[in-house]
Amino acid sequence: MEPAVIAAIITGSAGVVGVIVGKLVKDRKKEQRPQEQIQQKHITAGGHVINATGGSNVIIEAPPPPTIHPDQPSISFAKGKISEKLLDYRKSLTHYKRAAVEYEQVDGPANYNRAAAFINAGVNHWKLAEYQEAIDCYFEAEAIYEAEPDKCQGFISDVYFDIALIHREKGEYGKAYKYFVEALGAHNSYKLKISEFDIDDQFAADILENMGICHLEMGYSKMALEWLYKALAIRDKELGEEHPNAVATYVALASTYRKQGEYGEAFKWCGKALAAYRKKGDLEHPDVGVLYLTLANLYYDTGEYATALEWYSRDLAGSEKVYGKNHPAVAVCYNNMATVYFKQQDYDKMLEFYTKAYRIWLSANGSDYPPAKTALHNIEVAYTLYKRKKPFDQWVEELMKYYELVEKAKEYPHSRFNKQIAHSRRQLR
Repeated sequence: MEPAVIAAIITGSAGVVGVIVGKLVKDRKKEQRPQEQIQQKHITAGGHVINATGGSNVIIEAPPPPTIHPDQPSISFAKGKISEKLLDYRKSLTHYKRAAVEYEQVDGPANYNRAAAFINAGVNHWKLAEYQEAIDCYFEAEAIYEAEPDKCQGFISDVYFDIALIHREKGEYGKAYKYFVEALGAHNSYKLKISEFDIDDQFAADILENMGICHLEMGYSKMALEWLYKALAIRDKELGEEHPNAVATYVALASTYRKQGEYGEAFKWCGKALAAYRKKGDLEHPDVGVLYLTLANLYYDTGEYATALEWYSRDLAGSEKVYGKNHPAVAVCYNNMATVYFKQQDYDKMLEFYTKAYRIWLSANGSDYPPAKTALHNIEVAYTLYKRKKPFDQWVEELMKYYELVEKAKEYPHSRFNKQIAHSRRQLR
């Protein structure tokens, strides 16, 4: 069976990083205990806790809430920002979540700063590909915003938008589209409330563009084009044809025409995008990687595999720079390059890049993640071609260990790694 290409569209559009709001209801069964062991508590106006378990009531002084300096939450928040800039997302998470607790102690549970701390924590979970944890943080922020609708209505659309982006990145396009629609509705309602009746702004264009991409991924190309051209009209009117946001829409249009098999139109829009980036000398812009991926897919579809490999390599370099080497977006690059190597009958390279993709997806998303399953199937194709005798699962584990050593040797050249690599390679035979 021929391996399948997994060509993810990682759209880069400027705008407010948004989060989707939704209610998470968890029903938990509490452990049943004998009635006589249940201790009922009531708090008096004086701050005392009265334990009523039968017999005489015992009055106990309630412990006073912990006191912290009013500036402490802001300090924790600033530490989170610093750690985030240093790309230490795990430490950044610790600071943001501490800030959320401290803001509650200082200002109560429903305050804007506490919501901001949850949103920033969600963004860092997102960068670590911890999607459900990110969504949970956004839900916390949503609950705070809903408690103060008059003060926070303008932020609800941002929450919906970011949650939609997370679902889109996970490949859950139906859920993503639903939240993009919610984001657009909340945004338009807020703009009308504050008497800004021109709702065709750039955030609205961001939402429309992403709605188009969701329709594209769900197979509705004509509807995708409708949303994308609406977004482009806003971009061109307010920003001009060479603005990065407008160029990102060009790339989305190229991807849509490619899905329809209209390669001439697709190359035309890619050409416009590439010319705009080159004119501004902006080939290091994060969104350029999406253009490289789209061009690579076009050349792959038209059978120009060597050229496709060049553009996939550029996409890989950009993705590693933006996301780091172990992000699912990088796995997409590896997977696509492996597919080209298969077409070129370079099976050693094919196996290497499928294994790298599988290792990242396995770590980030688990073995049930559909792209991980596809990559594992493609590794099995190589296993069959090489006619290996040892059990497949054992061979895959040794394979991942081998390529991990190869990557370490590139970063830290040392004879110790070379010996380990030679030993690991012998085990694969």
